Amino acid sequence: MVKILIEVSLLLGVLVAGVSCQIETRNFTQWLDHFDENCTETWNNTYYIDESFYEPGGPIFLYVGDMQFYYTWYRLNSSHFIDIAREVGALIIGTEHRYYGESRPTADLTTDNLIYLSTAQALEDVAELIRFIRSSSPDLENAKVIASGVGHGGALATWLRQRYPDLVHAAWSSSAKLNALLNFGEFHTNTAQTIRIYGGQICYDRMANAFALLDEVFEAEDWDKLIEVFKLCGIEEDVSAEMIAGFFFETMATAIGQYISMMHAPGITTFCGYLERGQNDMYGLADWVYYAIFNSHGCLPASVSDLLYIYMDPDWFAPGSICNFILNYTMTADDLRYSIDNTNAQFGGLHPNVTRVYFTNGNLDSEKTLSILTDLNEETPADVIPYFGYGADYESMNRTTYEGVRNIQERARSLILEWLETEDVTEGPTESTEGTTTSPIGEIPTTTTDTGPVTTSEPVMTPYY
Repeated sequence: MVKILIEVSLLLGVLVAGVSCQIETRNFTQWLDHFDENCTETWNNTYYIDESFYEPGGPIFLYVGDMQFYYTWYRLNSSHFIDIAREVGALIIGTEHRYYGESRPTADLTTDNLIYLSTAQALEDVAELIRFIRSSSPDLENAKVIASGVGHGGALATWLRQRYPDLVHAAWSSSAKLNALLNFGEFHTNTAQTIRIYGGQICYDRMANAFALLDEVFEAEDWDKLIEVFKLCGIEEDVSAEMIAGFFFETMATAIGQYISMMHAPGITTFCGYLERGQNDMYGLADWVYYAIFNSHGCLPASVSDLLYIYMDPDWFAPGSICNFILNYTMTADDLRYSIDNTNAQFGGLHPNVTRVYFTNGNLDSEKTLSILTDLNEETPADVIPYFGYGADYESMNRTTYEGVRNIQERARSLILEWLETEDVTEGPTESTEGTTTSPIGEIPTTTTDTGPVTTSEPVMTPYY
């Protein structure tokens, strides 16, 4: 599985980097619901702090964690963002998103408890942590905060800068997924285009033929052949052929896109090589799926029921349970569209109202069109890196050799250094309304957008891509 490969490579990367860091894991008390003054429940939010490079009067560098919490420790040890933080003597902070990792606001993941999983709640978690860190020492009271993240973390860093410009001075947003969509059909279009451009027409034709041959197998309902060729764990007899086909084709197409996005140009070479060496194009695709993606399973999981069970398990130790929210909650298609529209209305979609944010993306990332690919304004530039996918620019420059990536990293460094020298004219919260609330650590100012505070009756879901 791609995730397992990534987790192993991240661990090896930390060991190879051999950086002398002193990262501490701490907890911070958060409100369960920041927007309901009658809710007095609190929980412990995990965060990370590294004071070993901090020089009095230095800035705060804030790495914004997201659903991929297993990246956080790696990136706090070795990343270009941390390279810059050390250079400027910054206090380094890493956040953990509510409901992920060890940050568990509720007893379990039942439907009623998932209403507190929202972008607005997560942003306020980070805002309260910034206020707490700043109040912890006179040296930090007026420290400039530079936020950054990758993927959804990059989106959160952008929205922190937009919603709390009084707290976040600037941001670097790598491979950010900013635009919430109900059906992201461009993912597969982007993947196919990438294969054709970077893998060549022959590889693209082989991939198309592999799916055509696979379609013939499904048309004939030749399950024995499907199990044999793709080394499946089994086929459910009580599930319709249409559902199995939809699940199977979606799994294949998504695996290709994610693999290339994560593995960059070498991933395309590997994928095309398997297609070329196969008994035919479909066998080549099957070999790639088995040996490059699902080898650790022993066979390729193909059970729709098992998948739904995994994603609806309310236990904290289950791989995930967001489907509880969607499938069990009283949520119609119109409700889902409303939540998506509301998310984009609050945060701007592809047109966030921000300055001093640097957007970077890899050209091979199948989800790049959810992000900002061209300059928004003079103070909000954007760059796209050829031959690379998701988060390539975030690697430490000590491990970067490709000139195209290093150029982007140099620009990120230059912009952040420039912005650290920029002083704000009095800058208050964006589109804020007056108000205060009692924090677990005392009285703090709060802000809401003109769309009103998020309530539990109409939850704004975090966009999961």
